[in-house]
Amino acid sequence: MSVLPTYPLDGFHLRPEPIILKSSDGVEFKVYTNILALASPYFNTMFNHPQPSESKDGEPSKILAEDPTCVQVIELPELGTTLDHLLRLVYPIPPPTFPGMSESGELTNSEEFVKALEPVLAAALKYDIKLVFEKLCASLLDAAEKTYPDGRAIHDTLAVRVYTIACLYRLKEIARRAAHVSLKGRIIGVFFEDFRKINAAQYFALVNFHRKMVSTMENAVENSDGWAYPHVKCKSCGRYTDDVAIWWLNWSERARPIIVESPASEEVFSARSLSDMYLKANVCRSAQCSQISAKWDAITKLIKEKMNEAIDKARCTSLDLVCCNDMRFRRTLISVKSNTILRTCCRESV
Repeated sequence: MSVLPTYPLDGFHLRPEPIILKSSDGVEFKVYTNILALASPYFNTMFNHPQPSESKDGEPSKILAEDPTCVQVIELPELGTTLDHLLRLVYPIPPPTFPGMSESGELTNSEEFVKALEPVLAAALKYDIKLVFEKLCASLLDAAEKTYPDGRAIHDTLAVRVYTIACLYRLKEIARRAAHVSLKGRIIGVFFEDFRKINAAQYFALVNFHRKMVSTMENAVENSDGWAYPHVKCKSCGRYTDDVAIWWLNWSERARPIIVESPASEEVFSARSLSDMYLKANVCRSAQCSQISAKWDAITKLIKEKMNEAIDKARCTSLDLVCCNDMRFRRTLISVKSNTILRTCCRESV
């Protein structure tokens, strides 16, 4: 059993001096150093090593935050809306409402939402506010996994947008999860501006991953002479099709175009996809086909197991390409760091 240290939350005793974060468009946020320091190792380092300040005439000054009449102003390159959203996620207050979201927090327009969220994600990564970054990415992927009652993804390209963001910042595990979630949506034949932000190898990795999954899923639904055979054989209606029941052929034909577009879509198990299959099964009077309603849950479970096995096998192969472009990533980091803090000055408190 581990023993807690004498002061387990010692970081909470950081100095609570106020400072002002000033956005590039002139919006000022009066915040407390202790809250920012707890949320961000970047700001913690900054506050423990105060930045050179400027006097009123713009010349370097030795006046720092230790002066009780001075409130330090830190100018940042982000817009006011970006800092507002970021700080609302850091402070223990209700989270912000982004464009593309309803008042209840439901996602209504994924394109607007990602456009508004991306600069906040970039700022959270830049200032090393890990909790905010992970929370936002998780929210995006949770929204991408939501489906309509018929199994279609509600935001069918959202996971791909998360993938491009993760590739840009070389976040391997987030990119990997986004690629897996994207199997429920569309990728082949889809283009949007976010693809311009990643390199050809990263785009190819995603497309190739989808193609492999399409091939595997097609084999899963067409493998009537393998694992599925005991469940789909019928000597009556299947006598002209190698003993494979007509209802199974009907379902696999309907499932194939769905799988080609969205290889892990739940739509193949929706009522719309199954209604004609049940009609075909009822036409056949054999005991094997008449039991389809009772057997279908077991068959569905087997199909999903095959799909999950295929995804797990592909987990450590083509998706490793998302981190292949180190030089591009280094240039991104250099650009981020060079634009982090423009100017620090002190202002007399009122």
